[in-house]
Amino acid sequence: MGKITLRLRTFFLIIFLLGSSLTYLTAKNKTVALSITGVETPVSCFNGNNGAIDVSILGAVETYTVSWSGSTSTSEDLSGLLAGTYIITVTDSENTVSQTFLISEPYLLTMQAATFTPVSCNGSSDGTITAGTVAGGNSSYQYSIDGTNFQASNIFSGKPAATYTIYVKDSENCETSKNVTVTQPDVLIMDDPTFTPVSCNGASDGTITAGTVSGGNTNYQYSIDGINFQASNIFNGKPAAAYTITVKDSKNCST
Repeated sequence: MGKITLRLRTFFLIIFLLGSSLTYLTAKNKTVALSITGVETPVSCFNGNNGAIDVSILGAVETYTVSWSGSTSTSEDLSGLLAGTYIITVTDSENTVSQTFLISEPYLLTMQAATFTPVSCNGSSDGTITAGTVAGGNSSYQYSIDGTNFQASNIFSGKPAATYTIYVKDSENCETSKNVTVTQPDVLIMDDPTFTPVSCNGASDGTITAGTVSGGNTNYQYSIDGINFQASNIFNGKPAAAYTITVKDSKNCST
């Protein structure tokens, strides 16, 4: 039987920096055609600079050089990239091969103006804010009214009158914000009432007229007992006594 001899040969990869390109020395024995593959990592936020390209070069013969169009980097792999087109060219002793990579980015994250429901009564804390429609960026929007605590809902309830900044962020932590001012009605005020005295001691023909009302909301109603309200601000047929006139508005603010 013939004798079989196995020979192991070790090859080394030596890298030289030459100007604006990389020069590589590879094993002379070629087993596959020169080719370039790579994986692109898109920019996470609009106008960001964290894109990347991870390149693999196969089948190069002996010394080969790498250069990029779209970048001055001398590295085979690129990082910290803006969105755009990048072309790598690899040249060995036999061939020149190029490959184009496209680094994409999401659309600009935008949010329309927020809407709000005013506080019902001056000094209350029942205002509601609804963040505006969001577009662009990445998916899974979350909202915040303080820039720290985020939630999936775009509605914020139980707010006093004030100016707020509404924040939205996406799954890549791209963020934008809008200001909104929650308003409240003026303080509900009623001037002192006037009255017509009873005509005779013990009679019940006195008249009370509630004072001028301002502030609050519309549709004022008046009461002389705090329970039964009427649209008229005049109360007739009253005996001599001390009375408390109450006014309330359409939101049940009262004074």
